[in-house]
Amino acid sequence: MKEGPMMEMAREMAKKLGWALMMLLPLGMTACNRDAQYLYQSLKPPPVMDKINQNVKETLAGGAADILWVIDNSGSMDAHQQDVINNTQVFMDQFTKTAQLDWKMGLISTDASEKPFVGFTKTDLVTWQDPSAATVFQNAVNQMGTSGSGIEQSFIPLMVQLTAYPDFIRPFAQLVIVIVTDAPEQSDNLQEINGAFNRTVDPPEFIDFITKIKGDLNLVHTYGVFGAQDFNCPQTDDFWNFKGSRYEALINATRGKTYRLCDPDFGKLLTEMGKDIVQTVVTPRIQLKKRPVTSTIHVTFGGKDLPGGTLDQGGVWIYDFDLNSIIFNNLNFADTDPNADVTVTYREDNGIDYSQP
Repeated sequence: MKEGPMMEMAREMAKKLGWALMMLLPLGMTACNRDAQYLYQSLKPPPVMDKINQNVKETLAGGAADILWVIDNSGSMDAHQQDVINNTQVFMDQFTKTAQLDWKMGLISTDASEKPFVGFTKTDLVTWQDPSAATVFQNAVNQMGTSGSGIEQSFIPLMVQLTAYPDFIRPFAQLVIVIVTDAPEQSDNLQEINGAFNRTVDPPEFIDFITKIKGDLNLVHTYGVFGAQDFNCPQTDDFWNFKGSRYEALINATRGKTYRLCDPDFGKLLTEMGKDIVQTVVTPRIQLKKRPVTSTIHVTFGGKDLPGGTLDQGGVWIYDFDLNSIIFNNLNFADTDPNADVTVTYREDNGIDYSQP
């Protein structure tokens, strides 16, 4: 087929342009297995490295917590309830230091026949927005008294009240359960609760219940302030040890923590618990400016690399793709200098494969 004038002209121009480029390039240059007669110039833009320095305190990114207290109100608990009342403010102070923490509290007893004492209806909410929250909570504990059932339970009261008041649990919030008692968990003791609850409850059933109503057990955290005898607390109720107990099963399932009810410095105890709740609920993170090449991310503190990975892998941080953020498992690495900076460096992901020439 004979080429037309336009096609022939285009072919001639291409030839001339090609020869012109060849004349401009020195001979003898080689790259990989390419023809030695040509100089090949990469048109890839140079990789861009980002560096972020952020103060440890500024990594706290906010969160929400529904904190539900279960306090033993049997006859042996007067002094311990007073300890809670006296130190409520120092406990709440840990939350008010974190302005981005959206928290609320509720209070029930270990007597499943009693209604909640505060925090379950719109008219008695105890939240971060109420400047008198500490006083309201203290009054509720005082009102609770010590005339509750001598069969101290936590599983059944929690099931009864969370079923009766499902709105206490907010879908977006972490559920924090704080149990204060000198007695073993006795929801295995058969009794009738207002004609509605007349069976025993074992730890697996309660854990299954709390998982279903919360949707994810990872969103539930339990703190136990226990007067167990293997915690070196004097026996003020039935003899019991935490190890092997029903409470131990719950604490382990919800990655919780325990404290000694007989601790002489109850204020310090509640301060430490409050700090731990903040660290558990509030997600420390650093927002990245651009999407990174994940293999190039390095996180350092005090000049030392912080290992990546989940907590059970021994890691300090993970990269969250959806948030495009470095999420810290905890901030324990910063205990030595909480005012120092964390440094994150990474190469921006511009879609180019720099492993190839």
